[in-house]
Amino acid sequence: MKLTENFNIRSATLKDYVKINKLYNKLDEIHRSQYPEIFIDNPEITRNLENFKEILDNPQKHIFVAEIDSNIIGMTECYIASTPHIPIFKKRKWVQLNLIIVEEIYQGLDIGTLLLEKIEEWAKGQEIFEIELNVYSFNSKAINFYKKKGFCEISKKMHLKL
Repeated sequence: MKLTENFNIRSATLKDYVKINKLYNKLDEIHRSQYPEIFIDNPEITRNLENFKEILDNPQKHIFVAEIDSNIIGMTECYIASTPHIPIFKKRKWVQLNLIIVEEIYQGLDIGTLLLEKIEEWAKGQEIFEIELNVYSFNSKAINFYKKKGFCEISKKMHLKL
């Protein structure tokens, strides 16, 4: 399969809510299957409309969608973050990448790469030149993708169940 001239990456709109929720649900199902003690089982809607509107209305946050023939096949969500007010940290801002998801049948077509490039473009437009993200350790596909794109590990989040 190849990308057609009908392929596009654009900012999400309120009209995309239902389609985007289907992607969120797919991603959340992967997380639920790996960490059922953390994620709610089988919610009807994982992101409510209020939350979605808040992201769209906030200039510090952004959702991009990838579409073919007006069908949303991938998305990314990010926001601008800054260092906490703790004296040891240098003052800085970065774009926090919450997620990139591409429908399975479209994976391997560089759509994730194109979405990441769109985030990079958005970040630079905000005068921000760093991107950070968190990724679950079970998600080797995502880890490999991010490493290939130049991301390096700077910390590990650990969990102890009592």
